[in-house]
Amino acid sequence: MIDAYLDGLEEVKGDLSKISSVASFFVSRVDSFVDKKLEAIGTEEALDLCGKVHTVSFIIYFNLVCLIGHALKQEVELGLNI
Repeated sequence: MIDAYLDGLEEVKGDLSKISSVASFFVSRVDSFVDKKLEAIGTEEALDLCGKVHTVSFIIYFNLVCLIGHALKQEVELGLNI
C-alpha cells in the first residue's frame, strides 16, 4: 500500500496540496487476532504474551508513520497533505 502511494506521487505533475490520503490501522484488531493465535498455542510463554501485542503494534505503526513522514519531507514542503 505504501509503495503504491509513493509510486503514485511520483506520477503527479502539479499541485501536491490537492492530494490527500487516509490509512487506518486498527491496533485492537491485530491484538485480538494475535491473542487468539497465542491462546491456540496454549503454552505458558504464549499465554503470557496475550494482551501485550498492542504495544508492539503501536510502536511499529508509529515508527512507520515517522519513516513515511521523513521520506516525504520534500513533498510535504511542496504542500502534500499526509
